[in-house]
Amino acid sequence: MTPARIITLLSVCLGSWFPSLAQHPPIKQIDSLEALLPSLEGVPRITCLNDLSEKFWWPPTVVPDSISKWADLAVAESRKINYTHGETTAYMHLGVSEIYRKNFLKAQYYLRLALAAYEKEQDERGIAWVCLWLGQTHYSENEFDSSIVYFDRSLPYLQRSNDWEGEGKVGAWLGFVYETIGNYDSSFKYCYSSLAIREKMSDHVCVAAALSNMGRLYMVAGDNEDALDYYQQSLRYVKTHEIDLATSNWNYLDEPIGIVYRLMHRMDSSLYYLEYALKLDPTNTMTKVSLGETLLSQEKYAEALPIFLEPIQRFRVGNDEWDLMRVLNDAAQTLEAQKDHKAALTYAQEALMLAKMGNVRQAIMAGYNLLATIYRNLNQIDSAFIYQQKFVSLKDSLQNSRFLWRLNNYKMQSDYARKVNQISALDRENRLKEENLRRETFTKWGLAACCVALLALGYFLYRYLTLKRKNEKLAFSQKTAELEMKVLRAQMNPHFIFNSLNSINKFILESERLKASEYLGKFSKLMRSILQNSQVPLILMETEIQSLSLYLELEALRFNNHFDYKISIPSDLDLGSLKVPPLLLQPYAENAIWHGLMPKPAKGKLDIEVTREENHLYIRICDDGIGRSKSAEMRRTSDGIHKSMGLQMTAERIALFGRLSREGSFVKILDLADSDGKPAGTEVTLKIPVIYD
Repeated sequence: MTPARIITLLSVCLGSWFPSLAQHPPIKQIDSLEALLPSLEGVPRITCLNDLSEKFWWPPTVVPDSISKWADLAVAESRKINYTHGETTAYMHLGVSEIYRKNFLKAQYYLRLALAAYEKEQDERGIAWVCLWLGQTHYSENEFDSSIVYFDRSLPYLQRSNDWEGEGKVGAWLGFVYETIGNYDSSFKYCYSSLAIREKMSDHVCVAAALSNMGRLYMVAGDNEDALDYYQQSLRYVKTHEIDLATSNWNYLDEPIGIVYRLMHRMDSSLYYLEYALKLDPTNTMTKVSLGETLLSQEKYAEALPIFLEPIQRFRVGNDEWDLMRVLNDAAQTLEAQKDHKAALTYAQEALMLAKMGNVRQAIMAGYNLLATIYRNLNQIDSAFIYQQKFVSLKDSLQNSRFLWRLNNYKMQSDYARKVNQISALDRENRLKEENLRRETFTKWGLAACCVALLALGYFLYRYLTLKRKNEKLAFSQKTAELEMKVLRAQMNPHFIFNSLNSINKFILESERLKASEYLGKFSKLMRSILQNSQVPLILMETEIQSLSLYLELEALRFNNHFDYKISIPSDLDLGSLKVPPLLLQPYAENAIWHGLMPKPAKGKLDIEVTREENHLYIRICDDGIGRSKSAEMRRTSDGIHKSMGLQMTAERIALFGRLSREGSFVKILDLADSDGKPAGTEVTLKIPVIYD
């Protein structure tokens, strides 16, 4: 396996090290605090010193030396007047400064001093924040169980005190820890809760960070396209809310985008974003390491190796096992690529040891694969075989876990959307019945009162009531048609999802995992489009054509390009404002593929043409398949032929759509024949009203 492939395996797990940190806007500015300090004495002065220390916690002004400078002064002055609370808070600040220096053993020393004092004081806010920081130190030491214990202890205190800042930070970290150990469901829950809290706070920088964290979750789960989508959502959010990344020194977005582009083998884009991230934060060691990994993937070993070797000793001294594991593995891959097998073996063994201590399964898998390669090149075939077997076994387990999570995630979205549609339809039906009941009651009482009081005006009253009932009946019919349309639309989505999941299942059963993964990536895009479109009665024609194109691409992929397709649209037709019912064309395209083109031995062709005549759209779906008569004969002789249940529902929707628009619509099916009169395919023509946005 090439070094580029090995770095891809480990980067999935170790590519973006920390969840995007909170950027908390300070209440007091540094200058005003420093100006106030000389006039203060005793407790107020110590409080001001601790406020100055805490001010340097938050990006973009994270300065470990400044944190410890003001905290040391706070400790000294607290001891002079025996102010325990001020000394305890300063110890917590000193621990935070060591976290940013990546000296985690020293950080734990200060934080545990602070925790014991806060527990004695029964200071819940202090306990919550010290546990939060201790959770981070244990994470960096690959002690994930201990990390979860501290985060779980912190969370209830933060929730009771409505500390949204801390709660959002804990949610982001728990999402990251669970993601690292492969518990994607829990990771998704905490990442989503962190995003919801940041949106509730209107903390725009942290909303963008939370979206970035969601992207990292999908990247670790192997869904690079959805990961990139979340990163791009974060970028759009940054632009919409005018967040200046350069001024804020905020590289937590550009670096992961660079990493995911490397995983997608788009090296130029990866270099662009990583180099820009280094411009934002030139001293960030791990951003440099990410750049080195892209250089390694490009086989630029001489440039990459110094980047990996430089921080190794520093990470060992600081007990930063998480980052140490990463650079050791990177260095081993680079040395192996340079044929220095013995040096590569030393680094690879140490990296694997750290991965096993932390039970980081993705890193363990990458370590097995790398050691198998090294031992094979050292002609130690038995050792190479053992590690290769371990690699294959763990790889299969991880891929199955990630695949099942992704599949379950899409299924949950589909089930949720279907339930929402059903509840919405029932709610509208109940409101319609109540409204009709109220109207009927009002009409009866009004009629009785008018008959008693205004007998002389009976003729005019009769005319009025007759017209009113007629209008009510017309309104009722139209609302009923609308409700029927929504119910059919709600049925169409599970029907299409069922067929698509069957396609994925086919690839799994045939052990074509790469095709299944590629199919699932495209299917996730189509699913997102369908779930969004199902909430409205009409969508843009442009969106319908995009969804249809993606569906045809999926079917072509599934059937090994057994057919070609073409979608023809006149240039003067404004697809950006023209509206049609969602999922209108797919059932007919599906029917043409399954019943016309797939039974045909030779490669087939599917043409879809959209034209306009006056106030109607004509959509022609033509295939050169075996024809309806031959297809019907094949269905009679085989129970295994696919049955497209969506045609009848779609025809009903088109008819209802024509009734609602009062313009009329139809579906016309024509059997095609060649010059000898033999079946040569089928042509379906849809006529629907023209409706513009």
